[in-house]
Amino acid sequence: MEASPWPVDTGSRTVGVESDPTAKERDEDMDGALVVINGTQRIEVDKRLDIGRADNERRGVVGLDERDNGISRLTLTLARDGEGSWIVENRSAKTSLEVVADATQPAFHLRPGERHLIDSTLGIEVRGLIRTHRIDILVQKPRRDGEVTVVGLEGQSTFLPTIDYSEADLDALVAMFCGYLRPFPRRDPRPLSYADAGALLDLPKSTVRRRIEKIRERLLKVDIVIEGRHAAADLAEFVLAAGVIGPDDLHRIGESP
Repeated sequence: MEASPWPVDTGSRTVGVESDPTAKERDEDMDGALVVINGTQRIEVDKRLDIGRADNERRGVVGLDERDNGISRLTLTLARDGEGSWIVENRSAKTSLEVVADATQPAFHLRPGERHLIDSTLGIEVRGLIRTHRIDILVQKPRRDGEVTVVGLEGQSTFLPTIDYSEADLDALVAMFCGYLRPFPRRDPRPLSYADAGALLDLPKSTVRRRIEKIRERLLKVDIVIEGRHAAADLAEFVLAAGVIGPDDLHRIGESP
């Protein structure tokens, strides 16, 4: 089902249909965000947009497919924060959203309740039982230089300082998180074990563990806390979102992007 366009009272408006489903050019006079759903429905957003399973004009929700029970009633929210930056939040109680890889970042999963700061563009896939929906978001305000945001930590998206990474640090990060960097169909967004990462670098697992732990210690000194059961996955999402490593770094383990 193609959602019918209608204006919502949250500062969003449907502006028509793209003749080219791949087109992502924004109107020159637009001062906000542009959301393109499945390459056809274009919605200009001034303040906030909610996307879910079915259209709900009273609540300001744009629906993807009211027949598809695999889509959450409220799937995601796009909104400005207090500083005018654009944040996307996964509003589903159970289902992760897949952020699509592009030239600036590899793919990663936005888990329920997590938020992500959008630099300029972001592609998201919402998987239902009937079909997968593609949502492209384009915003004006870029991230401020020298700052990054945490992705997947306590559901927050916060401006944070960067740290320096040595070549050895980058080797360890790429080996640990190479599955996130590889293109489909080899992509596997899960951290490797220290032993498997060490095998890629011809290093003992203790060396890789020590390098990763040192990175986490330095991040802690600048108040970036990455610990607990999902520490490895959280570190992966942090360094990927911060642009510390990317697909072009696969050469560190002898692979091509």
